Amino acid sequence: GGIVSYLCSMLERNNPDLLYIVLSFLKKLSVFGSNKDEMVEKDICKKLNRFIPCQNALLTQTALRLLFNLSFDNEVRERVSAI
Repeated sequence: GGIVSYLCSMLERNNPDLLYIVLSFLKKLSVFGSNKDEMVEKDICKKLNRFIPCQNALLTQTALRLLFNLSFDNEVRERVSAI
């Protein structure tokens, strides 16, 4: 896997600073179709679920922005509604 795969696996960590950087980077990468597809393949919607809501408002906000970028994809919308 590439950078998207690596970053998606980092979402399981618990360090808030690391998580913020990872979520921010994924948000920037999500505007490119191939990256978005890889995020969907890695089931990112379920991984983002733990941040909405969470104790850290910045992580919640960044996760929601990433989800917003991904939400333009029909498959992502279906997966989110299934959670």
